[in-house]
Amino acid sequence: MISLLLVIFPIVVFGDQARGVPTVVPWSYGNGWEKITYVGPSTNANDLAWRAARVDGAINQNLANPMMPLQVTRAQQKGLHIQLEAVYVEANCVGINTPGAQSLPTTFDFIVNTKCYQRPMGKRYIYRVSEDISPEAPSHEIVAWKVRDVRQYEIIH
Repeated sequence: MISLLLVIFPIVVFGDQARGVPTVVPWSYGNGWEKITYVGPSTNANDLAWRAARVDGAINQNLANPMMPLQVTRAQQKGLHIQLEAVYVEANCVGINTPGAQSLPTTFDFIVNTKCYQRPMGKRYIYRVSEDISPEAPSHEIVAWKVRDVRQYEIIH
């Protein structure tokens, strides 16, 4: 007797489709998704990781302890829909949490790679970030959610 094992990966939906929040699909490089092989500086994936850090409520909720992307670990694209996973770290940003700073800013626009650096012994998390800017997309919002914590001496590839 031959038994057949069928594994079905659920599609995870974050938010409400009626409000226009994008659907988040399971991670796979098949079904029309193409792997983005280079995710270094000056790429769409890296740019999306930094923009997600500047969107209020996507990754950062606390102006006093901002998070910044350290490394994009993987990315995929389907047309104009990009998904990525990145390591985000607590950041020290020039002018915000330096001695002598007068007050906290009101937006996260200060999070840029020229003003922020990784906080020594700071917290690290892996986030998944998704953005669909195709014309048929219900919303062009950046959606992000925490996948897991990264241990203190864990090496991420």
